[in-house]
Amino acid sequence: MKKFALIGTLVVACAVLVIPQFSTGATPAKLSISDYRGPLKMVGPGALATMTARCPKGRVAIAGQELNGANFSIYSAKVSPRTWEIAVANDGSDGKSYESAVGVVCARGVSKVKVSSASLTERHALVKAWKAEHRR
Repeated sequence: MKKFALIGTLVVACAVLVIPQFSTGATPAKLSISDYRGPLKMVGPGALATMTARCPKGRVAIAGQELNGANFSIYSAKVSPRTWEIAVANDGSDGKSYESAVGVVCARGVSKVKVSSASLTERHALVKAWKAEHRR
């Protein structure tokens, strides 16, 4: 019986020592995620188009969305803390135009979140490569 009393006392003592460390009274961090879409844009045969979508003030871009229909994705990248950009191209193989749009996923209530994306030089190289490949 003394053994159980000793174990019970140790458990209570540990709880008294540990619980205050986890209940600091601080409010847990809140994270709010939302998405926004940019306007639709028609991309004609053989054409390349870039589009941007921007988060409202107080939010940061954490991901992008390509709504590219039958167009080919060239790149999708964060270009500023609140802006996402895509480039899409229509190879013109069927002679039709297709709609595309960009979307951005935004977060509020976070700190020290870093999102990396292709540099401007890398994005321009992708566009240049597509144009070279689809010259008429």
